[in-house]
Amino acid sequence: MRIKHLIFSSFLLCGFYASPLLGGAESGRTEIKWDEAISPYAGGKPLDVVSIERVRQQANTARVLISQDKQCNNAFLYWLDSSSSNDFYQGVKHYFRLDNPPWKMGFAEIKSITIKNILGEITEVDAIVFPRELPYTLVNNPLSYDMLTEKYQETITLKIRTVNESTGQSLAIGCTSGDWPEQKVDQLTPGQSIVFSYNAADPYAPIWWAVDSVASSDNYPYKLKKSIIYPNMKSAGDSR
Repeated sequence: MRIKHLIFSSFLLCGFYASPLLGGAESGRTEIKWDEAISPYAGGKPLDVVSIERVRQQANTARVLISQDKQCNNAFLYWLDSSSSNDFYQGVKHYFRLDNPPWKMGFAEIKSITIKNILGEITEVDAIVFPRELPYTLVNNPLSYDMLTEKYQETITLKIRTVNESTGQSLAIGCTSGDWPEQKVDQLTPGQSIVFSYNAADPYAPIWWAVDSVASSDNYPYKLKKSIIYPNMKSAGDSR
């Protein structure tokens, strides 16, 4: 059974919160609403490190980037060949190559970045990394979303190499869909923030850290709004 969080109340009925729909064609009906946590894991089933690591790798390729009201679905990085007119993506990857430790940062571990400085072939960004933790911790230590955020979220400065040392090509952000324009990383504006999110319409989005203890938390942010409408039952002796 998937995890449900009850969010709206007027009447309490069978563990769900219900409200009457008044007026017009909806008169005499009740709408039940709830939030359902988005998670790639089946609730209640035991997890192991291998399963979580597999989803983490999937998460690298499934991030949704949002910045300045533009959205980039299934984002990736590639080397942009400015001398070519074709749409061939060269060196596609789902991580930032860094000029400082930890040397590589996968998309699955990033919550957001804010452009700090453009320094020639290096772009400095302040990155909120979340969660910065290995899968075995999620298996062996059940944590709520708030606990995970408190213990394993941090802001670090990353130095991203934005020019290919061998070819001179520029690092660019690509998308499989969305309204994000083709953009070189070193052409982003200092102070500009990019949020790394997930597809909020996919009930099984690969949010690799969304184990049961996390996804069942009240403050867990990735939820689908659900509702069902059904006719009200007439009580005995009701002749209307």
